Amino acid sequence: MGYAPRTITKAGVHPPGRTITPYEAPGIIGQAKLIARVAGATAVYPTANRAWFIPVEVERPTPIRSLWWHNGTTVSGNIDVGAYVGTTRLTSTGAVAQAGVSTLQEIDVADAMWYPDEPNYLAVSMNNVTGHLFRYTTSYLLGLVMDPPIRFMDSAHPLPATAVFAEPATSYWPVIGASMLASGL
Repeated sequence: MGYAPRTITKAGVHPPGRTITPYEAPGIIGQAKLIARVAGATAVYPTANRAWFIPVEVERPTPIRSLWWHNGTTVSGNIDVGAYVGTTRLTSTGAVAQAGVSTLQEIDVADAMWYPDEPNYLAVSMNNVTGHLFRYTTSYLLGLVMDPPIRFMDSAHPLPATAVFAEPATSYWPVIGASMLASGL
């Protein structure tokens, strides 16, 4: 089963209630996905308690009211999805049980705001290596020069208030996103 994000009607314009992901144009990874024709698939979470920080581009001030992820074919343990500006957490779901096989799971969060021209990130961490998420994986994405780059942090479950970034040596990018309305999917 592949992943087709529910996204925008026109590049850079996010209608109210729609979702924001790093995998759509005009985002850097969205452009790479279009070029490389990368497909999503379910996979085990690669390292327990590791957080992944995926850059997100917005073209106007963008409210964050809920966060979501795409569960894979096995659910297990707890997951935390959050929104960051640089290394500072704006909001997160907190550690919640992964629930629902091969489906989107969404949690309302404390309202936050992303702004253009800031290093905005979506982040995810899971406390085990049994649970699956849909993800993109390709060496093409790993080799991209990104500004800001994809980062990770070990020992980061639940997601920390302040992240300490490291550079990834593997290409695991989970399907996660934010919605501009509470329970907006």
